[in-house]
Amino acid sequence: MFPLIVLGLILFIAGIVSVIIRSSIIRKLKQKRFYCFYCGYDITFSSKEGSLLCNSCGNKAVFCNLCSKNVNPNEQIAIIKPCNHIFHKNELLDFVEEENHCPKCKGDLEYDIKNEKLICHTCRLKYGIKDDIPIMLIDEADKF
Repeated sequence: MFPLIVLGLILFIAGIVSVIIRSSIIRKLKQKRFYCFYCGYDITFSSKEGSLLCNSCGNKAVFCNLCSKNVNPNEQIAIIKPCNHIFHKNELLDFVEEENHCPKCKGDLEYDIKNEKLICHTCRLKYGIKDDIPIMLIDEADKF
């Protein structure tokens, strides 16, 4: 009997804590200001759709796939083809600098300043750089 009372008390306290956390998250979300990437208007939270929607054009908010923050119209972005993932340009460059690995063999890459290429000596591939963004596609890499 005693273990059931303790278990019930623990579940009751966990329920109260989860309600407090949920209300705190909703309150913080309502305080943030997001802007539509497509038209620039304020975006409001829609509980029906479960996502941020623009009241003006109806498009969903655009989020960076690395930092999970909203992408505003005045920020520089990078779009990766063919999947069309959107990133803050600075976040993507920081990620590539930190995660400097070959997509084929996961080996280290060396930056060739003269030719503006990332070189994998293990696979003997050179990855190009376009608009300060490394093209890390194996099919488009040059063999040497």
